[in-house]
Amino acid sequence: MCIIQVELDVQRTLARFPPNISDERRSILQDQLTPLIIRVLKSNSRFHYYQGFHDVCLTILLVCGEKSALEVCKNLARHGPFRSYLLKSLEQSVLRELDLLYVILSRVDPQLERIMRDVHLGTMFALSWPLTWFSHSLEQYQQIVRFFDVFLASPPLTPIYVCAAIVLKRKSAIVTSEREMPIIHQLLSTMPYELHSDAILSDSLYLASLMPPFALKTEFTRIYKEQADLRFRPVNNRNPIHRWGPISRYAITMVAAAGVAGAAYYFNLGERFAFSA
Repeated sequence: MCIIQVELDVQRTLARFPPNISDERRSILQDQLTPLIIRVLKSNSRFHYYQGFHDVCLTILLVCGEKSALEVCKNLARHGPFRSYLLKSLEQSVLRELDLLYVILSRVDPQLERIMRDVHLGTMFALSWPLTWFSHSLEQYQQIVRFFDVFLASPPLTPIYVCAAIVLKRKSAIVTSEREMPIIHQLLSTMPYELHSDAILSDSLYLASLMPPFALKTEFTRIYKEQADLRFRPVNNRNPIHRWGPISRYAITMVAAAGVAGAAYYFNLGERFAFSA
């Protein structure tokens, strides 16, 4: 656990507050946020903080207030989808989940999946999305709260279906862009301000009905791996993180939001490795 990193991240939450909150109220909430996160992390000695968990806790704090927020955040950390992110490395948790994004796309839009694979896009553009339940990427507070409402009442993999729905909504921009990994990475890592959240959530629930979580992780992944030809190796084969060491839990924002130059850097350092189911 890195208390200093928690404090630094909390200090950078200014842009995450709704515009109608006064400076005094924001200061009070920031003072409450750091001990809230620390208490959640101390509830399990094996928990390890990652950058972005503060965004989750801030949203819960804004909605529930200090007392209730602690219990909600503890439950999400102990029994919810954030448990694996706090206990395991990012490679063993969120990146394995994000591999399923390509499995979904291959079933509903093979053309789009092939374009993304052809440029070795990977999933780094979406890294912060499930880690923060999109609270770091969405700019409108009401959208964030709406997403949280759905995620709290849905299976843990629901954010992955939402990732797929967002990518599908941006298909026209992807297919008309230059077929270069850094360009498509930049396009997808920048969330549109006018995102139709209800339509995205509706589409994601439809995708989940077509490919339920258990079937997605087993049968659909098996079929996907069997059908992938040798030319289009699975998505993570060109991901450089396994060559250069694990992603820092404290630099997720930097990695996920890397622009054209940053994405090109990671791409050019790439080395192939096996698909992680």
